[in-house]
Amino acid sequence: MKMSMRFLPALAVAITALVTGWSANAQQMRASLNIETASAIIEGCVAHAAGNSMLVSIAVFDNGANLMAFYRMDGSVLVSVQIAQRLAATAAKIPVPTRLVDQIATNTPGFAFIEGIASFKGGLPIMTAEGDHLGGVGVSGGSSDQDEDCAQAGLDFALGAE
Repeated sequence: MKMSMRFLPALAVAITALVTGWSANAQQMRASLNIETASAIIEGCVAHAAGNSMLVSIAVFDNGANLMAFYRMDGSVLVSVQIAQRLAATAAKIPVPTRLVDQIATNTPGFAFIEGIASFKGGLPIMTAEGDHLGGVGVSGGSSDQDEDCAQAGLDFALGAE
């Protein structure tokens, strides 16, 4: 009888877990951006920029707005470094293209005063096929349309490379 009494606490925990559904309350794992994908995005952007005679800076941030990868093409203007990072950080914080941020700011009083938000073309969110937000990519150095096209080319390349 003593031996069976030792297992009662474990049995009680197991029954409680089954009844209350502890496993259903476990933290869900979510997709995250890895360096391979971030590097592939950069590679796709560089190929697109070179093919279109653009000199750009490219930044890739994870969904915590942490810099994962960065590339500055020789000859790109220095301010493009900061702009690319601002665009990528914005798309990492808000899962929409940065060209839409101005519309959000127009409809949300006070939004325009949030520090570090970019509201022009060149930043795109990085999303999985299932709709999980992984981060953002920002490109600067061309026109805003060219920058956004370059960012999209990087995303297309990375998705094709997986």
